[in-house]
Amino acid sequence: MYYNHTLNASWTLGKWQLLCNGDYFHSNDKSASDAFFLDAELRYRRKKLDVYLSLRNLLGKNTYEKRYLTSLIRSYDTIRVRPRELMLGFSYGF
Repeated sequence: MYYNHTLNASWTLGKWQLLCNGDYFHSNDKSASDAFFLDAELRYRRKKLDVYLSLRNLLGKNTYEKRYLTSLIRSYDTIRVRPRELMLGFSYGF
């Protein structure tokens, strides 16, 4: 059985906001690997304008592996994740 733990934190200082999101995946099975993913975002809000800079997969983890080993079964799953990415965006309300 796999478990997922999520931590979300945000800090606001005036018109600036920093958001951090972390996900930790693990299993009680010692043959399974653990994985930790981290995202961050910096936002600036002013009246109707919202500008943000977001960084996804901050730690640069490229794969997530699931292994299931018993005396009868060996199963390996490798999941490719999107590489680290930086995005600048904005929104404007009318």
